[in-house]
Amino acid sequence: MAATGSRAQEEQAHRRFAYDALTERDKLAAELAEVYPPLAAKLADLAARVAANDAEIERVNQKLPGGAKWMPNAEVGGGSVLRVQ
Repeated sequence: MAATGSRAQEEQAHRRFAYDALTERDKLAAELAEVYPPLAAKLADLAARVAANDAEIERVNQKLPGGAKWMPNAEVGGGSVLRVQ
């Protein structure tokens, strides 16, 4: 009978260890709450500026001056910057 009790205690210890490991979740949640809002705001601002610039580039590309080359938008023109390395 002691073996069964011992196994149950080991199982409980294993479960407790796994449960306690979830405290990392709380740390990650706190970090996310700190980092995400300003990052999201910055990305939203950037996306709005890129969209406005894309519209301007499209307008310019429709009536290019003589000898001028078509201009890509920020997403295409900045492709080398946007690639994840």
